[in-house]
Amino acid sequence: MSLFIDPEETFDIVVAYKTDENGSVEVVANDDKADDALIMTFRRPNFDDETAAMSGSATVGSDGRLRVDVATIRANRLKILLKEWKTREGREDQKFVPPTPESVARLHPTVAAAAVEKLHEVIGM
Repeated sequence: MSLFIDPEETFDIVVAYKTDENGSVEVVANDDKADDALIMTFRRPNFDDETAAMSGSATVGSDGRLRVDVATIRANRLKILLKEWKTREGREDQKFVPPTPESVARLHPTVAAAAVEKLHEVIGM
């Protein structure tokens, strides 16, 4: 690993999932049981990324104590570091949704939580 982060160096995270007739989504560890998978390409974080991820996550309570919202930091990292995504199926009937912070915010929470966990396993934060 270098002292300086290469902005072009990327890695993929795969979140396999299945859905049922009621629209429930379940992340599955075994790809054989998955209906589809979201393949997400990320870049590694640099100092500016971490500063941006932490921005807006701290508040001062009525008691004067500083509180840091870790969930906000983790969600911000997902939004900042995501470069592209696609489904494994890549079906023609699927409308492409660009990986913007707004579209990341609209991800199913089960899939987003799995993506955040896998992202932090890779980047070690």
